[in-house]
Amino acid sequence: MTQLRHNSSPRKSGAAGKIYAVFELLTEICFVAAFIAVFYLVWQFWWTGVKSEQVQNEVLSSVNWEEPKNDGNGSYSIAPPQGGEPPVEPAAAQHGSIVAEMYVPRFGSTWHRNVVQGTEQSQLNLHGTGHYEDTQMPGEKGNFAVAGHRGGYGQPFADVDKFRAGDAIVVRTKNYWFVYKYSGNEIVQPNQTDVLSPVPHYPGKTADNYYITLTTCHPKYGPEADTQRWIAYGQLSYWAKVSDGIPGELATTDSSGKTKFTQNGSPSIAAHLPELSKLFAGLMIFYAVLHVSAAIAWQYPALRRRKRGKSDDRPLESAAVGVAVKTAQSAQRKRSGSVSGRGSGRGDERLENGRRNSLSIFSLIARIQPGVKPVRIIENIVLILAAITALFEWFYPWAATSIPYLSFISHYVSV
Repeated sequence: MTQLRHNSSPRKSGAAGKIYAVFELLTEICFVAAFIAVFYLVWQFWWTGVKSEQVQNEVLSSVNWEEPKNDGNGSYSIAPPQGGEPPVEPAAAQHGSIVAEMYVPRFGSTWHRNVVQGTEQSQLNLHGTGHYEDTQMPGEKGNFAVAGHRGGYGQPFADVDKFRAGDAIVVRTKNYWFVYKYSGNEIVQPNQTDVLSPVPHYPGKTADNYYITLTTCHPKYGPEADTQRWIAYGQLSYWAKVSDGIPGELATTDSSGKTKFTQNGSPSIAAHLPELSKLFAGLMIFYAVLHVSAAIAWQYPALRRRKRGKSDDRPLESAAVGVAVKTAQSAQRKRSGSVSGRGSGRGDERLENGRRNSLSIFSLIARIQPGVKPVRIIENIVLILAAITALFEWFYPWAATSIPYLSFISHYVSV
């Protein structure tokens, strides 16, 4: 009976080892899938906004609009309201070009977005907000209608439900300010395009006033997101000249008495990040240099020492000393094994079997990194950063457009 149990033990141990290896691999696959899913949300709700901000900054710097009147020391003048009919600016705009900048104090003290000509998906994703091309321009009687995302891509209209009656919606063109006051909102179906009429809800009626209409998706989140449209309305209160300063709605006074431009926030730190393709290339070059250097400094000398240790041309004295040392170490291991009740030979055998049966991807990656522990940690961190960069630059944009469910939950549609 003892002999039978002794013979079956290795077979059970081997089978258990294989089962454990498969379980370990499945666990790692689940972990990687969770990792990709979590960072997809980071990409959707953060990085797309960073990318949008970068593009907006580039566009705004390319037009080189004049700074509002100030004293050169950070104190701005307040632009007085002008009388008479407001000027129309721009009279026309090319598709994708900047029409205006929009400032909404209710959305935050630094909130401002470019408004470009066009509302299709590519324009909204990159520029933040877009002007409906069939609606009127700022200063023109009728309806200046603007669309924007509510989630992701900088989510310009994320807080559209926080509007209060009389809130300012300020539109700046190259030379003029147009200050609208919020008047109300409604939720409509996507096919109710009469909200974009010169007089909202009255197609064909001639406009005798100046309106602004903001459209975005509704609900903001959840399985039914983007099935409706949230519409916010406003009417023109006054217009002013940029050369005279800034509207009072965008001004505040600091402790020294200077008039500050509250909405003129500087770009975020993330907006200064390099292109991800260049960052990925830089990380991989750094990893390759570090990997090769570590291999030359640590792994190659270790292999040479190991090879010399197995060579038959060693001096007899060294060989004898080596044998003596190994004998002493073996005796020490046996004594330790007898004290613990387990032989080190069987433990070594289990360790070797575990390595042979292991399917762990992480363990494999960790083992192939050369160098001392701090260097290996740096190598692994660089690989993780490179993987995240590749996901953000290539995989997630592809997934958002090619996988129907992800496209749906990502709000990857124009509004």
